[in-house]
Amino acid sequence: MNNPTHKRIIIIAGIAILLLGLGGGGYYWYTQSQVDTNSTGRSADTTTESESTDWDALPTTEMTLSDEPLAITSAGTYILSGSTNAGVTVNSNGNVRLLLNGTAISNTDGTAITIEKANLAVIETASGSQNTLTDSASRSDEDHDAVIYATGDVTFAGSGTLTIDAQFKHGIMSTRNLTIDSGTYTITSNIGNAIKADLNLTVNDGTITVPNSEEGMEAPLVTINDGTIDIYATDDGINGSESDLNSSPVITINGGTITVKVADGDTDAIDSNGDLIINGGTINLAGQSTIDFDGNGELNGGTLILNGQQVSALPAQMMGGGHISKH
Repeated sequence: MNNPTHKRIIIIAGIAILLLGLGGGGYYWYTQSQVDTNSTGRSADTTTESESTDWDALPTTEMTLSDEPLAITSAGTYILSGSTNAGVTVNSNGNVRLLLNGTAISNTDGTAITIEKANLAVIETASGSQNTLTDSASRSDEDHDAVIYATGDVTFAGSGTLTIDAQFKHGIMSTRNLTIDSGTYTITSNIGNAIKADLNLTVNDGTITVPNSEEGMEAPLVTINDGTIDIYATDDGINGSESDLNSSPVITINGGTITVKVADGDTDAIDSNGDLIINGGTINLAGQSTIDFDGNGELNGGTLILNGQQVSALPAQMMGGGHISKH
């Protein structure tokens, strides 16, 4: 006689044995899969793997910088202090966290920090620390066109301050996903973007001040969940634009306090070459054109102030001819 209850017990036991056999490797695969599948969505969940990484299980090395190039090739946390004019490079198959604890990093021929390869790359500022980064105005490798250049994903965190002065082009550049979880940042980039990513640019929290830039923030998929952002740009303040990795830009604002002012001319405080979705936050925009989007526009919540006037709907005059969704 068949016993359905007995069969269920056998199946559940089999699943339990399989999960035990996978152990930590099974969990690691799961967190990796979350990051990979989200790479085609609206925002990157790069914090999932960062938060699940047991940094205490990896080596911690304290290093005082000198004017010799520093190349990091092994996994672990590197607590950096002091100054260098030779830059820092990360090229590792493991998880690497740079903890900046009172640093002045520059490079006479290129980027201040280059992430060439890492399974997980985190740049963190130590509590109460002040850190400054700058690059050279010319360089032999012009493809690495930022003060911090990451080939792949990079996450920023911490409770210190980081001041970035871009001499060549961009302040921070990622060829994939760039996430800011916390920290205080002042980024100046007169001839480029303060922050740029080729796929996802996600701000979860932190204070970001851009005193001057050509464009403040740019990526195909820009998501702002919280934080305080203050941008001045001579072109677009926050720009959702196409890249080789994504041809359907979306800017999503869920929260935070965002202030953007742009120079006169063919400029936009917020410019999406695709959709614009505002769900929350306090957004204060100033410029001849405050908002421009080519796709759908949604104002579902939050406070939107355009040139000093609070509005309850997105402006109808978009050069891109976008469609405003009614809610």
